[in-house]
Amino acid sequence: DSGFAAIDYDSLQNDGFVIKTYNDSVFITSAKEVGLYYGTYRFLEYVCSVKFLATDFQYCPETPDVTFYKMDMKFVPDIKYREYFGGTAGDANALVNIAMGYQNLIYGGNIEWFDVEGFDNTHNTLYYVPVEKYYTADKKATNYHMYGRESEDDIPSSPSDICVTDGVNEDGTLDTSLEVSAVTATIETLKRLVLADTDALYFMVGQMDVTNICKCGECVKASDKYGRGGMNIRFCNLVAKAVQEWANEELNGRKIFVVTFAYNYSDVPPVVSDGKGGYEVIDETVRAADNLCIRLAPIDSCPYYP
Repeated sequence: DSGFAAIDYDSLQNDGFVIKTYNDSVFITSAKEVGLYYGTYRFLEYVCSVKFLATDFQYCPETPDVTFYKMDMKFVPDIKYREYFGGTAGDANALVNIAMGYQNLIYGGNIEWFDVEGFDNTHNTLYYVPVEKYYTADKKATNYHMYGRESEDDIPSSPSDICVTDGVNEDGTLDTSLEVSAVTATIETLKRLVLADTDALYFMVGQMDVTNICKCGECVKASDKYGRGGMNIRFCNLVAKAVQEWANEELNGRKIFVVTFAYNYSDVPPVVSDGKGGYEVIDETVRAADNLCIRLAPIDSCPYYP
């Protein structure tokens, strides 16, 4: 009669947990090990009044007694993947106190990232559109449009990122007039990665870690209308939709999620005021596809404070 047999562990996913009392005992249970960490800290905070106020300071009240009430609490985070890394604010133990995973994996979590040796699962657009394949000496003059450049006619000696309008029509559809584009190259590479890892669910398509942005005519025009964040979404929407359609036909409907950055120059959302205190997308081409995840990376912020 404890009720534990009725717990739906699948619904807890990776980070969820249940705090439940039975007779004179309290139990914390979860589907994954990481859920036990989050559940324990939640219990300490809500029941024992322990407060994690900074990475190097915790408040623990001095009291001889802690009162346990009847509890049946289930918590599953709305945000499935929460991580922070970098700098002194990235202390793993301190961040887990506030339910912010540190790469998540060291505490037993697993969100099924695609990750193989030689593949950067953060900044990797040049992996999808490799210079060594498309930008050899004899191909620069024909394929320069696939890469970021300083002006419309610039042929960069060594590209630092791709051009995210290359292969994207003004209406947000795929430009099929090009023999190869940054979009089609990314799609084909992603298909190979999907076949290489039959268990992976999330595939990162992340801008390179640079601040210089493409200034070709199409990028300048698109930036004025959508901002760099919107341009990135338009590009990744085409990739995400195309690969999912391919997986539906060739892989029995296997679900594929594309993950991209809202980071650095691309962290401004493509929205306008709705006149009612809220926001709406500029147009439907910048509404993220159902299988596109936006990885917000506020690089200058400390995650420990609200």
